[in-house]
Amino acid sequence: MKKALGIMVAGLLLFGLAGQGMAAFSTLDLVRTIYDPSSASTTEIGSDLGANALTTAGAYTANTYVGDHLATSLFSDPAATLEVSYYALNGSTSAWVTGSTTDTAQKLLLHKNTNLSGLSTSLLGYYAGLSTISGTASSVLGSTAVGNNSYYQLAENNGTGVGTFASALSNISPSHTDATISLAALTTNGYVDSTLWYFLYNNNTGTVGTEVVTIRTFLTDSATSTNIDKNGTYIATEIDPQAPTVPIPPSLLLLAPGLLGLIGVRSRRA
Repeated sequence: MKKALGIMVAGLLLFGLAGQGMAAFSTLDLVRTIYDPSSASTTEIGSDLGANALTTAGAYTANTYVGDHLATSLFSDPAATLEVSYYALNGSTSAWVTGSTTDTAQKLLLHKNTNLSGLSTSLLGYYAGLSTISGTASSVLGSTAVGNNSYYQLAENNGTGVGTFASALSNISPSHTDATISLAALTTNGYVDSTLWYFLYNNNTGTVGTEVVTIRTFLTDSATSTNIDKNGTYIATEIDPQAPTVPIPPSLLLLAPGLLGLIGVRSRRA
């Protein structure tokens, strides 16, 4: 009996550890990478935001909040010094990549030596092999240091190709090398918007990207809040941010017919 109980307890422990041990980072999952570009820090955090809804449902529901809220204390430098990128990889066939909201002709420079498949395998594999950060559901702590298959090393070419997404984004004029977005405006506006672009892989020529959705990175005041707070201590993500529709109070709806009636009475008297 004791032996059976011991086996049961051990199994439950193993199941519990496995459940909170590693995030998925599967192909076609939307991934968020935030890293600290400071030479004094090697902090890089990858977050699996879940299956990319653009590949299944065709669109995200407006005002969708995805992924973990990350405490700014996880980074050694202030939030305004950080960089962020969002992407979803589908081997060598297609990719969804962050771009600036001001781009009107984002272009992917896909030469035959552009190895998006290798980037997908190495980067997602690196994140998938890391332990989940305590208190988060799907975020892992990586390192920008040389020798790791981190976003900074692979997609940023160890800092020599920032925003080029492993030299896939065009660096010709006009430059659209903005796969990595600065979060400098977080402490002034409370949020930074970027655009997610879709690219279908073409082995011979560059492919013009299709603008698909706005992604907002914002500061908030708790691990569950969705309020924008430029003094907040958590970094969060919202897909397709839209201003909420303000409902018309019932009292105003009742007031309108009354006003129309008064106008009618006055016009008849006149």
